[in-house]
Amino acid sequence: MSENKKITVNGDELNHHSDSSADEKRRQILKGSLAVPPVVMSIMGKPAFGGHPQCGLSGQLSGNLSDADVVCGGEGCTPGYYKNHRADLGAWHQDLQPDLLYSNVFGIDPFPGKTLGQVIGYCGEEQVGVDDCNQSLLGACTPTSACENLFVQLGFHSVAALQNAALANVSYDLTVVEVVQQTYNAYYSGDKNTIDTFKTDLDDFNNQGCPMDGGNINCNKK
Repeated sequence: MSENKKITVNGDELNHHSDSSADEKRRQILKGSLAVPPVVMSIMGKPAFGGHPQCGLSGQLSGNLSDADVVCGGEGCTPGYYKNHRADLGAWHQDLQPDLLYSNVFGIDPFPGKTLGQVIGYCGEEQVGVDDCNQSLLGACTPTSACENLFVQLGFHSVAALQNAALANVSYDLTVVEVVQQTYNAYYSGDKNTIDTFKTDLDDFNNQGCPMDGGNINCNKK
């Protein structure tokens, strides 16, 4: 069984078609209300290239995902893949490059002044990320050490999820809008369980199997 999902982005309805295997998890994720940051909206209408153009950015906004024959999902590249391919042409979406500020994409600043490339770099080097955490955003989240580690893990998994959702080469379970909205919501909640749950969801999605050259690799592979 499959069904269409409708998400409202700045007044426009965005259709997403999913199969039943991911439906329950995605139902828990589809609760975002954040207006998508301009840097994301500015690229969503651009043409997509690769093996699954209907699942890329342009397909997500054009409504192609409402087609009953379009089922996106089942693939995902790890944070380790994107960390170790930051300098490789085509490995990152052309408009979501490593030098873009994390806060400009996700609309929230858990690592002040850090770029997408720096945040994905926390994978395998989590203490560096802990030192960079926005303590004000952490707020009353307890225990502090566990919350800091979850902040960092959500950071690098959200960057990987962003790339997986944006690239037409990858048939990912979430759209760019869903990744951005729910990352924002998790951080903004300041709640350990909320952050942990969404981080775990992204971890699962990002480890489904990478169709890109080099495949899924761990964070520390050089």
